[in-house]
Amino acid sequence: MPGMSSAGPDIALTAAELLSIYRGDKLRWDSGRAIALLTREQGDSSVASLKQALPGFAEAYAAGADTGLWTVLYSEPTMHEALLMVPFALGLTDLGTVTIERLPIKPVPIDGIAPTPDNLANGRYPFTMTLGFVWREDMLPDSARAFLEFVRSDEGARILRSHGYLPLR
Repeated sequence: MPGMSSAGPDIALTAAELLSIYRGDKLRWDSGRAIALLTREQGDSSVASLKQALPGFAEAYAAGADTGLWTVLYSEPTMHEALLMVPFALGLTDLGTVTIERLPIKPVPIDGIAPTPDNLANGRYPFTMTLGFVWREDMLPDSARAFLEFVRSDEGARILRSHGYLPLR
């Protein structure tokens, strides 16, 4: 999800504005402050999610990649640190991590739709990533198997939802 730095105002963007920011056409917020665009590297799941869900994002990302107008960050902790320290920054992160870590990063509504668990579940907010577990069945310890069963349980689903994640069933 696009997230706004803690120092910035509450904002909302249209999908067209987000594309314009990535292309380098929109360099300032409506307040006149410069937009500090923080993004992830080509191939990151955040970028892939936007490419899949937002028509024109792949082209906007490619067009803006060589402009020098963005800062590319290569890890989620680095992104969070930058969003917390750079005033008026816009970056990519996930709602679950922001919720769990209680980060003062403001989620940005796109086209008037906020990235809430309900809007993610009903498909209104389309920028999602699938997280999962990978294991070899023949090497899975009983404790890990019990953990996976808990994650799939009603209680596990409740905990995931309370932290901004949607459980898979």
